[in-house]
Order: sequence, then C-alpha cells, then structure tokens
Amino acid sequence: MRTPMIDVDTIREDVYRIYGPATALGGRQLWFQIFRLAWEDPIFFRILVLRHYQWSRRKGVSNFPLMKIANFRLKAYIEINTLSIGPGLRIYHGDGIVIASGAVIGRGMTLEHQVTIGNRIGHEGELGCPTIGDDVFIGVGAKVLGAIHIGNNVRIGANAVVLHDVPNDATVVGIPGKVVRIAGACPAETDT
Repeated sequence: MRTPMIDVDTIREDVYRIYGPATALGGRQLWFQIFRLAWEDPIFFRILVLRHYQWSRRKGVSNFPLMKIANFRLKAYIEINTLSIGPGLRIYHGDGIVIASGAVIGRGMTLEHQVTIGNRIGHEGELGCPTIGDDVFIGVGAKVLGAIHIGNNVRIGANAVVLHDVPNDATVVGIPGKVVRIAGACPAETDT
C-alpha cells in the first residue's frame, strides 16, 4: 500500500477544526471529504497544499507544480511563507493574510482576514518573527510583529498591533496591543 503524500492526522485535525466532527471521518470517507472540501473551498485548498508542502520538505520531494497550482487558485488571498504551522489551522475569510517565513505557529490557530504575522525592524535594528503558542485566535486586521512570544489560549482583538510578549490565557486589544485580561481577570486584579 502506498503512503499518502500528506500527514493524514494533521489533515483530519484541520478538517475537524473547520467543518466539525461530522466531516473528520476515517478511511475513504475522509479522502472523499478532503477532495470535496478542497474543490469547494479555496482556503481549505491552500491549507491542503501547505500540508503537502510540509510533508514533501520532510521527505525531500520536489513539489514545484503543486505550489504553482495553489498560487494560481488563490492568487493574492493568502501568503503563507512558513512551514512551521501546527495542525488545526482555521482561516476565516482568507483575504490579505500574510505570515512571514520565520514565524512559528502552534496547534489550533484561528485567523480572521487581513492578519499579518511578520518581522519588524525596530529602533535597535532587531529582526525576527513571532513564536505563537497553541489555540490562539487573531482577529480581523491584527498585526503580530517582531521576535516576540505569544502564549497559549491567547485572543488578539481586531486591529490590535502586538509588539511585545503576551502571557498564556491573555486577551490583547489596541494600538499598541495591551493585555486587558488574563484568565478572565484584569491584569491589576491578578497582581494582588
């Protein structure tokens, strides 16, 4: 039996996060669902291509034609330049999403449209990309920039500009981004 040219468990988790448990089936039913969803949903198609690209890089296989097809299918909707994205990726309204090549993203990431995860050159000239934990939600138009660490279970509000580290279980809003909640409480309440 031939091995699939993709990590099946990762794709199953992506399907589950996007379409719910009823579609994350096993065996041939899963492959039928993957084919149907890739045909109907250009965002899922791009995620599928990303997963194939991750697999082929690990195996040392060339996949240039598939990347050309993906770029033609999606045009300028989504620009994902990193291979370090965990399973369970969910993208809503995939317009204008940019993820830089140095970014590292954990499991269960949810992105809204117009999100940028990228590097930044500050006044000291530092250059780096974010490391983002598991189960993070990034709202419409938010920017996460620089060599910062975003913890697990973080929610970043719409149009926030995050330039500093964010602890686990935090909610960040504003320009520049400020932590307004940690585990449901105001930061001042957690300090006492």
